Amino acid sequence: HYELPYETVCVISDDGKNNNSAENDTWSSDKQLLSGSGHNATTQLLNHLIPNKQTFLTSFKSPHAQLTVFETLRHEPSSQHHLFKESNATTGKDSSSTLASQLQQLSRLTQTQQKLTNLQHDASTLIQHCLNIQSKAQFVTHQTEQFEESCGALVRKIEQLEMFAAGIREKLAFFDDMERFQQILNRSLTNGAASGVSLLQAWRQQLKQRFFKDQLAKLDDSISFLEQHPQYKESERYLNRYRHLKNRALACVRDFVVASFKDVGTRVGSSLSEAQRALEQKRLEATSDEVVVTPSDDGKEADQSLTIHHSMELDLEEQQHSLLYIEFQSEVDHLLKPIELIELRCEPSIPASFNDDTTSTSSITSLRSTKSSALSPNEYLIFLQDCFDAYHHQRRVLVQPIIEKRISDLVDSGELIQVVRNGCSIIIQIAMHESKLYSRLFHSSLLRNSYRNLIQSLCNILYEQLRSVVIHEDSIEVLGSCVEILRKEILRDAVRPKRDLLRFVEPVIHHMVQDVQERLIFRSSMYIRENIQLFKPTDSDLNYPHKLMQKGEEKGGEELNNQTGATETSPPPMQLEDTTPVGDDDDNLSFMYSDWYPPLPRSLNLLSKLYNRIEIGVFEGLAQEIISLCTDAFIDASPQIAQKSSVLDGELFLIKHLLALRMELTPFEKLNFTTVEASLDFSHVKEGIKRFLKGQATFRMKNLIFDIMSHSQPRIIHTSVDSKKDLEKRLKIVYDSFILNVTRLCFDDLMIHVKKTHAEVVSRAVKQQDEGDQAPPSSSDSTLDVYNKSIENLKNVLATQLTPKMKLYIEHQKTQMELFKGIKLSLLGVYKTFLSQILNAGKSTDDLLSIEQLSALIETYQPSLSGEEGNENTNPMSSAEEHIEETSGIMES
Repeated sequence: HYELPYETVCVISDDGKNNNSAENDTWSSDKQLLSGSGHNATTQLLNHLIPNKQTFLTSFKSPHAQLTVFETLRHEPSSQHHLFKESNATTGKDSSSTLASQLQQLSRLTQTQQKLTNLQHDASTLIQHCLNIQSKAQFVTHQTEQFEESCGALVRKIEQLEMFAAGIREKLAFFDDMERFQQILNRSLTNGAASGVSLLQAWRQQLKQRFFKDQLAKLDDSISFLEQHPQYKESERYLNRYRHLKNRALACVRDFVVASFKDVGTRVGSSLSEAQRALEQKRLEATSDEVVVTPSDDGKEADQSLTIHHSMELDLEEQQHSLLYIEFQSEVDHLLKPIELIELRCEPSIPASFNDDTTSTSSITSLRSTKSSALSPNEYLIFLQDCFDAYHHQRRVLVQPIIEKRISDLVDSGELIQVVRNGCSIIIQIAMHESKLYSRLFHSSLLRNSYRNLIQSLCNILYEQLRSVVIHEDSIEVLGSCVEILRKEILRDAVRPKRDLLRFVEPVIHHMVQDVQERLIFRSSMYIRENIQLFKPTDSDLNYPHKLMQKGEEKGGEELNNQTGATETSPPPMQLEDTTPVGDDDDNLSFMYSDWYPPLPRSLNLLSKLYNRIEIGVFEGLAQEIISLCTDAFIDASPQIAQKSSVLDGELFLIKHLLALRMELTPFEKLNFTTVEASLDFSHVKEGIKRFLKGQATFRMKNLIFDIMSHSQPRIIHTSVDSKKDLEKRLKIVYDSFILNVTRLCFDDLMIHVKKTHAEVVSRAVKQQDEGDQAPPSSSDSTLDVYNKSIENLKNVLATQLTPKMKLYIEHQKTQMELFKGIKLSLLGVYKTFLSQILNAGKSTDDLLSIEQLSALIETYQPSLSGEEGNENTNPMSSAEEHIEETSGIMES
């Protein structure tokens, strides 16, 4: 293939543009046919181009087709001959002119081909020159890249050197800045003195500027750098000098803060003293005015005087609050930045042992005792603690006298309850204001322990004053009220809702509660011993049933006066929140409990005062002791009443009070009245000594006591005591004893006759075995007399003694009926034994009452149950039938 010149290509292209689309399509087909080689390709072309004359001429007009045909004919002469032969045969003689023109055109094309060949040779030469130029360009490019790489290496080396130089300059800056820091520190001190201002003012101006804060930060960075690079030349010397400068700077900040606190404290203290003196002057003037008061206006002027004094006190308190907190805060606001300078550097430098709340002042003091020239890592904490110590001292100097004065005035009033309530209110208000002031100045958690010491030192003023008053307080009622106030009003309602501000006041209040509870427990123990355990009843205390009848008359008179038709009911249980004070004077006891034996209302009232005011474990122990001693007091009083009045009075007295005690203990059902007592059993020691004395055991005489104790060790015996169960057992025993005594009182003669008859029957049976004769039976007349006398005695006892006394002692009718039921069963058991003896003797019982008739007779005296009696758990006759069966068995035996 050959490349045509540009001009020829343009001509061919222009000629081709003038042809229609059909010619272009024919040229495309011709080009495809000519893509073959040799004769076959030419034949195919001719077959395609010369189907007829018109078609050939038309196709041959295209320059592209002509060029393609001539090119083919030039390279293949045989194809030329064949082409012209066929063309002549086809076209004939008419196409000779056209062929001549085409041959001319072929000649021109041949010339053009030659030109193209020459052009191709020139192009090849040009391409060879271009290749040479390209190789030289690649060489130049390679050289340029090497040059660029060498330049880049030089640039990188320069940058590294510059960075190294910058690093050296940066590190040298830590050494060079030392002189500059020293000059800045000296200039800060000398400028203030030269300008004629005070040192406080000079430092105040310096610390207001951010420049000093930045310089202190750079000083810290220099120290840190030198500590991390001890291998540098003279690093240790520079490090010590930097630390010395830092120590001077921090010492100046500390001295400035301490001096500022001292200055503000002095000025505020002077203002407080002036306010106090002004109040005293006003009091003197008011007192001098009261001297000229006339007697007629004495009461009115006294009220006005109290009002004036009270208003003066309020004005003084307002002035004190304004000076202590508002003015003091405004005066120390400029210390926020100096303290912040220390606090921001204090937290990171503190080891793990200082992050705890238990950081003690002794730990900080030990840091101060370090005598090395270089500062320890905790120097910021030391300076911060010094600042707080100055603040602590000034606050105590200002606040402590005010608290002492107010608490002293409260203590002088003589009322413990007011001292507790108002004193705690004063402490809470001061603690809240102190907490806000502290939170504004200090933000580090490392001072929490020191701040706690400040608040607790202020609270201890009230604690010590209150403790001295509590120790001399004997009223159980007042002590219990103090516990309630401290627990509910102070802790629950005032302290805990504001725990963030009063978290260090709460422990002091807890100590107060514990002290008051300790005094309350002591006074309760003394009260139990003096008024229950060692109670000595008087004649009026043992005057039963006269006390019951007297109360019934008084109550009946009150009901008549009030025109109320209410029936007699039992006294309600003792309320736990009863406010009756417990003391040695019994006049405070309610009229409703006036018919009780004094130890009972005292015990119940004491329990009501102690409930929820002392720890539950201590209360359970005291309650068990109270129940046991109260029960013993009833048991001791019962024989004395039986001796003065009657056996029935003594036992009914015991039943009445045991039932009342059990009923009043209902609110305390959830409590545990069981205690475990431990004791030592030395019975084995005694047995060992006996065996040794009898020669049954041998011991070494040199160490006899040791051998006896080793072979006969005492045993520890644990005994469980339940006061409520003991009360139930005691009540059951009293029921059984009362039923038996009533039975003896009604059927005493009948029981004697039954025993006598039984003895005669036994003796007669013995004689029959010995002698063989039959002894005469007892007389029927004596039996009838005993029967008649016993029936009359039964009616008399039931009508005149048992029923009235039961109604008098036992107010619950259901309890009366249950108790009466047990008595009836016991009487019927004795009478049943009596009838069985008569029938065994072969006598008739027609003239005697039957069991059913006697039961009906006894029921006529039975108390009637009127209305509902509630859900009282009396259950006095849980074992009545068993008791009667045992009585019948005894009588029969």
